[in-house]
Amino acid sequence: GMCHCQGIPLNAMERTCHARQLHDRGSQRARPRGRIAAHCLLVTAPLGIALALRGVPPRYHSAMELLTERLKHRELDPGMDHPLMLLRFLTCTKTVEEAEEMVLTAQAWRREAKVESIMQEWGELGKDGTWKLAPKSRRAKTAAGLFAAERLPTPDSSGGPVMLGRALSSDMAGISRENLHPLLQNVWVFMLEDMLQAAHVMSLKKKRLIHGSTIIDASGLSLSILRYVSEYKPWLDIMNEDYPDLVSSVIVINAPSFFVKIWSVVSLLIAPTTREKVQIVGTDFQDVLQKQGMNLEALPVFLGGQYEGSRLNSTLIVPKGAATGLNL
Repeated sequence: GMCHCQGIPLNAMERTCHARQLHDRGSQRARPRGRIAAHCLLVTAPLGIALALRGVPPRYHSAMELLTERLKHRELDPGMDHPLMLLRFLTCTKTVEEAEEMVLTAQAWRREAKVESIMQEWGELGKDGTWKLAPKSRRAKTAAGLFAAERLPTPDSSGGPVMLGRALSSDMAGISRENLHPLLQNVWVFMLEDMLQAAHVMSLKKKRLIHGSTIIDASGLSLSILRYVSEYKPWLDIMNEDYPDLVSSVIVINAPSFFVKIWSVVSLLIAPTTREKVQIVGTDFQDVLQKQGMNLEALPVFLGGQYEGSRLNSTLIVPKGAATGLNL
């Protein structure tokens, strides 16, 4: 069903693998020892089976073989070369070439944006391989305290991470006045990376691709938000280009009647593959969330749940001069 899955019959793939094994036997002496073992393991098991074991749906096997082959000499961040990570790039593109380009662009961005040091400055890595927000520097504390989104402590029914954003908590006017977008963008990157790593840890555990979900509580939103939308375009570009197929659903709840106008502007800045996942509902959101596998009790108290530790209970007001003396 997917146009980019060249449809190579498995026996042909196995023949290629076999030919490669014969070729490799001749050149093994030159290679460092540890590399050989890993390489042999991959080619001796028929590749289709090796990938299936790692949770890649059969229709992507041939595309995945081509993609991993094309990327094998590239320097990728730890985990970025895992089939269940690369699958996110394949599902969002039409050809293997496009997927390869998207992976390499995302990898170049990760280095340039210093994702690793953002994670260290804004967070703490748990024993299970997932992060929690734990700002270390003065600027990190300021930014985290003004950021109107968080990952909820309880995952959805598939084990996927849930991010909640709340319009009422965001002081967009203050962020704009103090020009704090570049600083807050670090927390945005932290959140996206945290969601990705939490989803990937669960994907490895369940041996299939696990997605996150996003809930946006739009109550208290006003049309004045349209004034600030363009200031967040760089954030949306990062989400579109560097974090593909991260969530299975984006559910906007408590949406006021005029939200249609806001959505008509915002939707243009979001990748079509993400746009398709957006559902907009009013105050009657419980059933929709439950259908998506959300545990209603795990929601914050302000949404009728029992989670009392939310940072989003109140508006995160930006004080005048908030950026003064901070290393932006």
